[in-house]
Amino acid sequence: MNKPDITTDADVELMVREQYALLLSDADTAPKFAHIKNLEEHFPHITGFWRMVIFSQPGSYTRNAFDPHTKLGLQKIHFEKWIGFLTKVVNENFQGPHADKVLQHAKLMAIIFQSKMNIK
Repeated sequence: MNKPDITTDADVELMVREQYALLLSDADTAPKFAHIKNLEEHFPHITGFWRMVIFSQPGSYTRNAFDPHTKLGLQKIHFEKWIGFLTKVVNENFQGPHADKVLQHAKLMAIIFQSKMNIK
């Protein structure tokens, strides 16, 4: 069955919300979001980041994606689940160059973050 590629802001929103629903329902990853008082206010930052990655939209994300994650006590399992849930959501809903780009970028980010955080 052919699935659409990620081509709209609504597609990015769907991807992010479905991934975070899985992250927030997982015993290992849910506690890492306890510090976020209002996740609805956080979603525009996450979707802005992915719009920048997918569509090369300048100005859609102007924050530092790495620094906030250094304070969360993340371990290898958290990155594995983050990638796993994102892969599940993307593969269930999309296919095409943008979907591939999301998964490639996410895997690269996980490698870089873990390396910079000295996570083995």
